Amino acid sequence: SEMCIRDSINAEYGVQRICKYPLFLNDLLRNTTVTDLDYTMLSNALAKIEEVVSSINEGKRVAEQIDKVMQIQNDVDGVINLVAPTRRFVYEGKLNLGPTEESAQPVHVFLLNDIVIIAKERQASYISFVKTMTLTLAHVPTFELRNKIMLNDLEIAPAPNGFILINVDDFFIFQATKDEAAKWIDLFSETKKKLKLIINANK
Repeated sequence: SEMCIRDSINAEYGVQRICKYPLFLNDLLRNTTVTDLDYTMLSNALAKIEEVVSSINEGKRVAEQIDKVMQIQNDVDGVINLVAPTRRFVYEGKLNLGPTEESAQPVHVFLLNDIVIIAKERQASYISFVKTMTLTLAHVPTFELRNKIMLNDLEIAPAPNGFILINVDDFFIFQATKDEAAKWIDLFSETKKKLKLIINANK
């Protein structure tokens, strides 16, 4: 409704104003001598408002990650019940899956904080065909699920032309540039390290 939209705009405006307060207080501090009676009060106010702004930014970051997980669930056909309270999006990218550059097939990989999803991108012509045949304006998933693997069951290692994901039942060789492979390996390793800390803390 119009009232809901107005309230949303007002709330967003209020958040933007709060996030500008540290700049304002910093300017005041720079123009206030240390011996001034107001200096300590301004310093304390700055510290508290920075905590508030940090909390707001963290909340926005988490909300964006949850929205991204919901988007992945809608975009990947075959993925259900992906959204969970503690599940977060980490990274995504296009890669080529296969033992050699010649045999590799393009895939889209989503790295979440506890799951890796490997999906095949659908052709725009297919999506258009489905909409035409079903006479619907509803969203048609952009990707088709190929594999969904729990992060804790995977290991990652460099490969001659990319990197490899290994679990008990299978392995996945990705062709990638040196920089791409290094980024995926770093992100994967860091994300798995955080996941293990959470698992151990909950034991």
